Amino acid sequence: MSEDFKNSSNALIPNGGEFVGIPTSVSDYSTTVVSVISDRNGILYIEYSPDAMNWDYSQSYNTVAG
Repeated sequence: MSEDFKNSSNALIPNGGEFVGIPTSVSDYSTTVVSVISDRNGILYIEYSPDAMNWDYSQSYNTVAG
């Protein structure tokens, strides 16, 4: 397992703001792990694309503060 530093941040995101990561190929992996730490509830979106341009599939997850 390796950490994707292009899609990691410890910067504060203002209320209503968002963090947008950089497309990263995960085709060599059978699973992916995503961690979120927040002081506010929110929604995490993970999008999938065959070419990093056309986002064919999206999953959303409610995140809970803490």
